[in-house]
Order: sequence, then C-alpha cells, then structure tokens
Amino acid sequence: MKAKDVANQHQLDVAGFIAWLNGSGYKWSTSMGNVNIDDRQDMDEIAAAYKREIAAAQEMREGVVDVLITTGFSFDGYTIVKYSGVISADEVVEISSVSMGFWSGTKVTKPGEAFTVGLSHIRRNALARLKESAYALGCNAVIGVDFDYLSLDAPAIGSLPKSYIFGVTVSGNAVTIEGSGRLGSGAVG
Repeated sequence: MKAKDVANQHQLDVAGFIAWLNGSGYKWSTSMGNVNIDDRQDMDEIAAAYKREIAAAQEMREGVVDVLITTGFSFDGYTIVKYSGVISADEVVEISSVSMGFWSGTKVTKPGEAFTVGLSHIRRNALARLKESAYALGCNAVIGVDFDYLSLDAPAIGSLPKSYIFGVTVSGNAVTIEGSGRLGSGAVG
C-alpha cells in the first residue's frame, strides 16, 4: 500500500510520515516515485506507532522548555536533590568564504557579521541539545554550564581560505532541583 494513502487515511502529515518510515524498522520499498509499505504489515499499527512517536517528541519539546541552565552551581531558593552527572552537547558550522560573499576580489566585506551569526546559531543549538540530554535523564536543570570553542581553517584555494569551521561544546552537570526560589545571576531558562 502507498505510504501517502496510509497517511491520508489516518490524517497524518504525509511528508513527516514518509520520513519517519525510513528509520522505523517497518518494511517498505519505492517504486515509480512512490513509497510503498509491505502489505503483510498492519497499517493501523504503523500509523499508531507514528502517532506515538510524534506525541513523545512533542512531550519532550514541552519538557525541555522547562529545563533551567546556569553557569553557576545553584539556583537561589532551590535545593539540588539529585546529581545525574556531566553531560555535553556539540555543534559545528562551516562558513564558506566564497559562497557567503566574504571576498570581493581581494577586499574583505564584513566577515565578522557572518561569523557572529554562525557562532550564535551553533551556541543556541548546543544549548538546546544540552537541555534535551538533561531532560532525557529525568533532570530539570543543568548547573556549571561551560562553553568551549574550536575554529579551523579549511584548505586554501590559492591565497584565499576556502572556508572556516567553528564548533562549540557546551557541558554541565545535569541535576534535579526542587523549591520555589527565584533564578539567580547566570541562570538562563
């Protein structure tokens, strides 16, 4: 049966369902541009499994929003009731000097702005992944958050660098806190 027909029958997002099907473990194939699910499988169960995974992902997104982070080692008015250990998250971005338009002949045109945007992007993504890791451990906060940065120049083309690679690792201690205090300095929600 065509995956798009299963998705439509169960009122699912067709593109999302097909993308999920790829890594789901269910048997499927492609033919003439269509993704087909092996008819020997229960289509209702496949749709239900997709719905369960979407619901779990939504629950995680909602829970991650509530995970607090701080560069400090406590939150005013809260007590740490459980330490779950050090966690970390990484993010990397490559910024091409040619495709980003840094170079106009031999004249540099605002590379700092592109670097700043790239660094902000990877820092936000790394923090989001750190919060996801804490949530997956059943924790609601991360203390002692620290950032480490990496930059590399990719091989040059002539005298101009081809691209720059920037990375960030963010780490901290996943904890569970209780209380009703106020967030102190260095805390980020």
